[in-house]
Amino acid sequence: MEKGSFSRSAFFNPRVLINLFKTLAVAIGVLLLIPQAGSAQTQNPATPDYDAVKDFSIISNPNGVWSYGWQSSLGSPLNLYAVTDTTTVSGMSVWLRSGTYITDNPCVAHNDTSNVICVLNFCVPPSYLQLHPGPNNEVTVVRWIAPSSARFCVQGAVAGLDQGPTTTSFYEVLNSNRILYSATIDSYRLPLLFHDVLTVSAGDTVDFAVDFGQDGNYFSDSTGIQFKVTKATSIAIDIEPGTFPNSINPRGKGVIPVAILTTDTFDATAVDPTTVRFGPNGTEAAPVQSALEDVDGDGDTDMILHFKTQDTGIVCGDTSASLTGETFGGQAIEGSDSIKTVGCK
Repeated sequence: MEKGSFSRSAFFNPRVLINLFKTLAVAIGVLLLIPQAGSAQTQNPATPDYDAVKDFSIISNPNGVWSYGWQSSLGSPLNLYAVTDTTTVSGMSVWLRSGTYITDNPCVAHNDTSNVICVLNFCVPPSYLQLHPGPNNEVTVVRWIAPSSARFCVQGAVAGLDQGPTTTSFYEVLNSNRILYSATIDSYRLPLLFHDVLTVSAGDTVDFAVDFGQDGNYFSDSTGIQFKVTKATSIAIDIEPGTFPNSINPRGKGVIPVAILTTDTFDATAVDPTTVRFGPNGTEAAPVQSALEDVDGDGDTDMILHFKTQDTGIVCGDTSASLTGETFGGQAIEGSDSIKTVGCK
């Protein structure tokens, strides 16, 4: 962490505040997952939406699906933080390995107020967690553990919070140690956004990790993160609309029509067709054609997509197929329908 005593000049440094406001303006303008500020709280594991900032807890670790810890190197076993500090800086709640906030690290810190808190050369908005690596290249980690097997949308932002003399850090987002995103963060760099849709099994992990940057030291490496995980919305689909059973010849050279149906709770026109995939696992074939029309004749607009049979990966004996994708707003979707394979003898 930043060494030394508190400095009142950091609170009124115009350069710091101007850069901070730029960071916040971009984050608010382009990212729709900034949470409302409030006291740290415990996550209810039953809810399908998880937010690392809103759900932060200084009471327990692990905290529902969330864990706060450090690794001796990226991908090594996670050591959970056991020490808390809520007094060194008023309004900040901190998990750390040992010692106290500001002078010891690695750590994960939460701004419990509705105001920006500035200390030394860094400022922490209420919409970000602050992560800082350790002096021996310890990686600080916020981990989400999947409560069930499902598809989840993972999205967030990362921003440099420090205006100190050496301000390079490195961040990674990992799914069970598979790197999804990584980048170098310099000083008050405007937020970098990340977004992915993952099919996970219960117990799989998604880590947000911060370690040393290219400058090779841990000083002034305060990094802000937002990190939200949302369970995919279940939608109604109809394979081979208007027919039943939905007969598919896996050896066919044509296309398979699949409709995404508009219902009282879902608008099919909100789906981004470029993100849609279809097959036994819902990850195989991209559509070769899509259109908006009233497929089921109920007076509202549905989406019809066509997939090359040979691209879907459907084989003889399969009894169902799935469709996955995202809305234009980034919400993950999934739906399944029964099939009967024919022409297999």
